[in-house]
Amino acid sequence: MARIQWVGFDGDDTLWKSEDYYRQAEADFEAILAAYIDLADPRTHGHLLEVERRNLKIFGYGVKGMTLSMLETAIQLTDERISARDLHRVIEIGRTTLQHPVDLLPGIREAVAQIASDHEIVLITKGDLFHQEAKIAQSGLADLFHRIEVVSEKDEGTYARVLRELDVAPGAFAMVGNSLRSDIEPVLGLGGWGIHMPYHVTWALEAEHGVAHDAPRLRVVESAGQLAAALAAIEATPSPDDDEACATALRHNGGMKRALPVLVLLACLAITAPAGAQDAAAYTPATGDPAVDRHLADINEYAARYPAAFADEMSRYYAVPRAYVEAMQQQPDWTAGDIFMACALAQIVGQPCRAVVREWSRDHEGGWEAVAGRLQAEPGSPQYRRLRSALEATYRRWDRPVPEGEK
Repeated sequence: MARIQWVGFDGDDTLWKSEDYYRQAEADFEAILAAYIDLADPRTHGHLLEVERRNLKIFGYGVKGMTLSMLETAIQLTDERISARDLHRVIEIGRTTLQHPVDLLPGIREAVAQIASDHEIVLITKGDLFHQEAKIAQSGLADLFHRIEVVSEKDEGTYARVLRELDVAPGAFAMVGNSLRSDIEPVLGLGGWGIHMPYHVTWALEAEHGVAHDAPRLRVVESAGQLAAALAAIEATPSPDDDEACATALRHNGGMKRALPVLVLLACLAITAPAGAQDAAAYTPATGDPAVDRHLADINEYAARYPAAFADEMSRYYAVPRAYVEAMQQQPDWTAGDIFMACALAQIVGQPCRAVVREWSRDHEGGWEAVAGRLQAEPGSPQYRRLRSALEATYRRWDRPVPEGEK
């Protein structure tokens, strides 16, 4: 599976609104030009964009570069007839845009905080240094980030430098952003992961990209509330190298999947069994407690019939974000019994569910009994007795009879 160590976030139109203010600036600019030229001429609308494109390598991104390009465009389109007063009005458009409020997108603070709770996160934003620093400070999000990068361009070279400095491999890095051109394409090119969160408006230059909609390392979300689920889905995705690892491990383990490390197990299940092929008899969680084993197998059956009720239970009573549970349920190689075991153990030992999932992924040898032992919750311990109590409470809430053999 992919193990994401660092998650990057874009700033403008990912954390806070930005393009809306640029659109308003362009509308105000056209209102000034309307006194001199025919705005219905199609050449008028494309002229500013071409000037901005030409000036990017000189003025860079941001409001100041836009304002200088507006001044140049106004002088050219009016054949130098524009008055000094109106040129001053253009400058004021830039000044006003630089002072726009920093409005966070809905749910973004909670989403960033949730991901920061168990990942290193870095803000990678481009544009004018002073303006970006001001927006970061006003956003109130700065303390959530382990590192902040304000860059002049977002290309593969820039991301490669940042990843080297973070000491993280591209495959262990995911970038969240609204721009396929700047936030996603360069990271995918390096072998990283991209989570695209489109904004309702996009600057024309940022719309120029070569990302395929079905790129294997691309995930798309509609809102900040879906980011954690997208990240969980990435981390539950088998690695492209797992096929070979699976074949090797199965040969060395005599075909016994239960003893395989989970990184290999997930790939093996995807190769050797169709979705839903694991029935209750084949499911062997190896908790060291036959009663718990039977409960977990029965939970698989319950969740298959009532997936929403299972997600509700985990979210409400085991303090797991519902989006995370739903993302794990969508992975054909994860059973509801294993999700329950990971999250119930996590609550008992005071860790996030994701941390126990990672512990299972790190070393699956010995099944859940071994994992619980490493978490100081081995069978027979007070912590393990709390696990059995949690199972009983869940079954009471479901009004479900205990599995056969328990009566």
